[in-house]
Amino acid sequence: GTSAVYRVRPGDPATVVEGEELGSPNGILWDAGRSGFWLAPWSGGTELRLWDPATGQVTRPWRTDPAGNMDGLVMWNGHLLVASQADSSIHAVSGDRSGPYIATDGRPADLGLDTRRGHLAVPEVALNQVEIWRLPGAGGS
Repeated sequence: GTSAVYRVRPGDPATVVEGEELGSPNGILWDAGRSGFWLAPWSGGTELRLWDPATGQVTRPWRTDPAGNMDGLVMWNGHLLVASQADSSIHAVSGDRSGPYIATDGRPADLGLDTRRGHLAVPEVALNQVEIWRLPGAGGS
């Protein structure tokens, strides 16, 4: 119910960052190349947040177009794939480029990625199903 990121350890939960600038994060993903966590805002419009835990800085370097009500996110071939419940799609976002990438049957939630086979698992809670998508550039079967 708050705009916060928590660290959870047995017997030691702690808030590590909070504030309205986070946009009620509903998804989180570590990006080693940027030394930060991508945050998918549920109520914060279309701007993805990047939180640097070393400095505490929160920036908004990328946005989805149009989207909103973001949920899960994964990194694939240099693009963030972001689930949007606002338009029932997965958006591909990279720098100044963004747009719907996969139209889903229902409202997509947290995403799962099989990097070996290049499969994206898209749960749709309201439909009680999971769609599996093969991503371009994937190896394996």
